[in-house]
Amino acid sequence: MAHIVFVTSGIASIYNAAFELARLLEQAGHQVTYASPGDIRQAVATQGIRYVQLNNSQENAKPIQQIDANGKVRGWLEKLRTRREQQAFALKSLRSHDFAPLIKLLNPDLLIIDIELHEFVIASPLLNVPVALLSTWVSLYKRPGVPPLHLYIIPGVGWRGSKAGIEWAWLKYRLWKWLQRHQQRVRAVGADPSSVLNRYADQTGFRFQQEVDRYQWLLPFSYRSLPVLCLNALEFDFPHQPHPSVRHLGAMIHLQRKDPVPMSDQAAIHQRLESLFSSHNVEKKPLVYCAFGAFFGGDDLPFFQRMVKAAEAEPGWEFVIGLGGRWETNKLGALPPNVHAFGWVPQLRVLQHADCAVIHGGISTINECIHFGVPMLVYPFKKTTDQMGNAARVVYHGLGIAADRDTDDPQAICDHIRQLLSAPTYKTRVRAMQRQFEEYRRENRAVQAIEALIAASDTDRNA
Repeated sequence: MAHIVFVTSGIASIYNAAFELARLLEQAGHQVTYASPGDIRQAVATQGIRYVQLNNSQENAKPIQQIDANGKVRGWLEKLRTRREQQAFALKSLRSHDFAPLIKLLNPDLLIIDIELHEFVIASPLLNVPVALLSTWVSLYKRPGVPPLHLYIIPGVGWRGSKAGIEWAWLKYRLWKWLQRHQQRVRAVGADPSSVLNRYADQTGFRFQQEVDRYQWLLPFSYRSLPVLCLNALEFDFPHQPHPSVRHLGAMIHLQRKDPVPMSDQAAIHQRLESLFSSHNVEKKPLVYCAFGAFFGGDDLPFFQRMVKAAEAEPGWEFVIGLGGRWETNKLGALPPNVHAFGWVPQLRVLQHADCAVIHGGISTINECIHFGVPMLVYPFKKTTDQMGNAARVVYHGLGIAADRDTDDPQAICDHIRQLLSAPTYKTRVRAMQRQFEEYRRENRAVQAIEALIAASDTDRNA
């Protein structure tokens, strides 16, 4: 059987999805090792997976001083004068300086690298090992009928959803990317991430100009031909023919994961939730789960407060609110009896009982809602992330409702939730998508796709 090495960042949604893929591979008899530049040793250890810590060479690089002797920030001309030192520091600061020796010792048959860890992807030619890229994004590549992922555009709806509208959206986005890249290059005098990675590719032998594609969705770039393992179901996306390098493995939902609930709070939270679930099973009150992830750092407290006002207006519904560690529960003010707010909640456990979920549109949470058959009210953050595009896909497939977190008042929030709870079509559509997810697991498509990659690479090396 094969030895497969994963390299991902310390973002929980990414490594939890990768853990589920690793579990499936181990279940099929393969050996798995995990490596990361982030300190996730404890999270990996709980899975019983072998772990290798990748060092961060920034600790060894001497930074260029950006403050002069008078305490002023050095200007652009001063940066230009020291551009060689700036570029050398940026190059030395890449986290992949010990990557190749460590991975060589592991002797993997396949290396699976997070698609956003570009320095490790670019270092991979030093290894002479087959490489695949790991992506938790729904869609990265421009395909007919598929708009850029950060936009709320539904194909076939309005001018924006027309063929011309989608093409126009891509044109604007690509122009924005081009401007961003050149502005960064000028400001950083050639020490911007893209330029530094290009220089690093000269050292590793990575075919940067041939392989890097700057005009797809991912910032700063994606890759033209390296195989991409998409940890989502193709059926959740808009209908299209996938990019030739993309293999959809299905939604990776790590049911054994440990949510970051503080140990001191676990017993109390568990007791409160189990009491609520028992009451819910008896009284049959609708249970609404509300959470907006832990990754976003903006001020969404006013929206949480409007959610509490909405709950107060509907005493016949029970609300579980998870604040993702961003806010203390006392920030919500006095809570009505039907609102149960926590700094952290075990999301998977709550979704097992929820009748609908009010969420931000992160793909991991959407996949988990589908897994448990829970219709969604999506309030995406208006950032250049995937949340707006994910929300559009939820609406396109009839899995829920997308709404505006900036303008919706408590009455509008109540109206949306009432629609989800009363219209059976949402539940029906979610369950249909749930069955599509189950097909991937039942047919073991993820393991089959990875085994096919390994077999193809063995054939190429033996040819």
